[in-house]
Amino acid sequence: SGVLAHINIASPPRVSKYRVNLHDLETIAIPALRRACESADLIVCDEIAAMELCSPLFAEAVRAALDCPKPLLGVIQQKRLPFLDEVRQRPDVRVVTVTAENRDRLSQQLSEELGALIGG
Repeated sequence: SGVLAHINIASPPRVSKYRVNLHDLETIAIPALRRACESADLIVCDEIAAMELCSPLFAEAVRAALDCPKPLLGVIQQKRLPFLDEVRQRPDVRVVTVTAENRDRLSQQLSEELGALIGG
């Protein structure tokens, strides 16, 4: 575990009032994504947004996770950022927007779909 961002971190990347802790991001999140690509049945990445994308290494790790043969469930920010637009435009990505109308049934729907992808 680590700290992704805090107002009192002495780090150059800044998102709003927060400073991004690149060290923890790159020494915890990136190895976790790599391990998931190697050994998990399902990769879960919550979330991929402006703070995480302060690290080009993190973006590359996400790209590698998307390219690996395992299904990936990710949460991406709605904000228009070049990397997020790249993810949205991939032919192997399906974007599901959470709304007030679908939020109560979405966990069951995603569970069924992901279960089918991983064989159970």
